[in-house]
Amino acid sequence: MMRAVIAVLGLCLVLVGCGKKSEEAALEAAIEGATGKKIDIDTSGDTFTFRGEEGEIVVAGAGSAEVPADFPEDVFRCEGAVKASVKTPSGHQITVESSETVESIAAQARKKMSAGGWEEAMHLNQGGAVILNFTKQGGARTAMMQIMPDDGKTRVTITATSE
Repeated sequence: MMRAVIAVLGLCLVLVGCGKKSEEAALEAAIEGATGKKIDIDTSGDTFTFRGEEGEIVVAGAGSAEVPADFPEDVFRCEGAVKASVKTPSGHQITVESSETVESIAAQARKKMSAGGWEEAMHLNQGGAVILNFTKQGGARTAMMQIMPDDGKTRVTITATSE
């Protein structure tokens, strides 16, 4: 089922900005078929919103993506152009494109998170990419950073969640 949901979310990214009711209806039907849950989708400009029984998910593409106003202050934020943002009932995810190096961003993230009382649960450095995972409040809050080179820039995906 997770593959179906991921495929449908990929379709959403293709349809962002269309705003056509027929595409919204088709997407709603696909998600409802994959999850068995009733959902309402609203596309507007470069964003789309899913509304369902468990809350709301808002996805913004490059044209309108920004760090959400309620993104946790104690979670590292990379300087650069925000390429995408997702807000869910349990947290946030932002993707940023930066001109800084993977190593520099990883060092900044580790410093900021440690200073904010986060415990580093994982540090993986493989193939030039770094993945960092942090926990706080006994694991009730998590933050993960995926930092990787991307066509001469660095792409950073930051996910922050709460139980």
